[in-house]
Amino acid sequence: MRGRGFVRRPTVRHLFAILLFGFLSVLFTDPIVLHLNTGVIGAGAGDNMSALWNVWWARKAAFGPEPLFSTPALFAPISTSLALHSYAPLVSILVSLLFPFADTVTLYNLALIGAVFLNLTFAYAA
Repeated sequence: MRGRGFVRRPTVRHLFAILLFGFLSVLFTDPIVLHLNTGVIGAGAGDNMSALWNVWWARKAAFGPEPLFSTPALFAPISTSLALHSYAPLVSILVSLLFPFADTVTLYNLALIGAVFLNLTFAYAA
């Protein structure tokens, strides 16, 4: 009996920490949760809009005929490579797979909240 309780306590403590990290992720990204599909965090159109475009393009390229690391949408009429672009296709594709019917703004905001949550969780694990 004593051994079973010893194993259970750390599990409950870790579960509590993960739930706390979920709450903190929502708290740190405060206005996003209330405006998941209508707003993008930031003071103006800057890097946040570039990141939104990245989510849109990764979703379009992953589930369509377009190449993932090249786009005709920039530098028209010739296409350009995205190899040196600040681009995170893995996160965008993962969020698109988890929420297939969500719009691009919602996917971007969920990816942002998820990134904060995963940063907290992996820092705790380390």
